[in-house]
Amino acid sequence: MTNITTSNGITRIYLITNCYGDPNKVYIGKTKNFTRENNHKKKFGYNIMFTYIDEVESLYYKDWEILESFWIEYFRFLGFELQNI
Repeated sequence: MTNITTSNGITRIYLITNCYGDPNKVYIGKTKNFTRENNHKKKFGYNIMFTYIDEVESLYYKDWEILESFWIEYFRFLGFELQNI
């Protein structure tokens, strides 16, 4: 029997620091295809730091959304200026 609630992919949560050259400005995102870094360099500047901070073995929203939300709230709690808005 096949479990239809799982996926054969990985979703990674990532952190971008130094947005617009400001170390206090960060962005938290998710990717399924692992090619997002160059897109963000165009938006936030070429001196950003791009780091994977978490992952889940699923492509489904219900599985990765809680991780992304956790990290957004965690960095907000730490006092960083999130660029996710």
